[in-house]
Amino acid sequence: TENSSQTRNTTPTTYNLNNSNFDEYITVAGLNTVINNGDILNFTENISRTSTNYTVDKPININGNGFTLDLNTIYGYNLPSLDPTWIEFNHGASNSNITNLKFHNTQVFTTTASNITFDNINDTVENQGVGMYTGYFAMRNGVINITVKNSYFYAVNNTGCSAIAITLGENCTIDNNTVLGSGKVGNLIYLNT
Repeated sequence: TENSSQTRNTTPTTYNLNNSNFDEYITVAGLNTVINNGDILNFTENISRTSTNYTVDKPININGNGFTLDLNTIYGYNLPSLDPTWIEFNHGASNSNITNLKFHNTQVFTTTASNITFDNINDTVENQGVGMYTGYFAMRNGVINITVKNSYFYAVNNTGCSAIAITLGENCTIDNNTVLGSGKVGNLIYLNT
């Protein structure tokens, strides 16, 4: 039986992210151990990095508040010798919600995850090879029930890379989005088995 004197905190904790503390909460290895399932990561300003990768590995809620994450991705995911940069939502991030967040020149991956919703996302790529070999907003490697809705994607001269790409995905939904390209770009939406 459970000890009745112990109570579990079921109220999510909100962590305010800014350019100074971002790396304390999200790293290449995953989220900081203080972050629990269901907690909220709340952007309070634009965040910019270079040559750094990040992994979201717990079911959380990210509220971008209209701010931008810019990782200055120059090369694609499959080119390790070229120092790729990205943010990845992996299997551990299943059941997450990401809302009202802008990405600029940032490779976004969702891999092996399920039941993630991206709502009101703005993903812009300008004059860099973001998404080389994968697509710059890529859902891959067995994703299930990923929803991308009410979002805006725009690329200009990104060396021919695709925008939204689903590879080995099942039951994924792309709903009410605008996907535009200008200059040398790849497929706007690419579905691959």
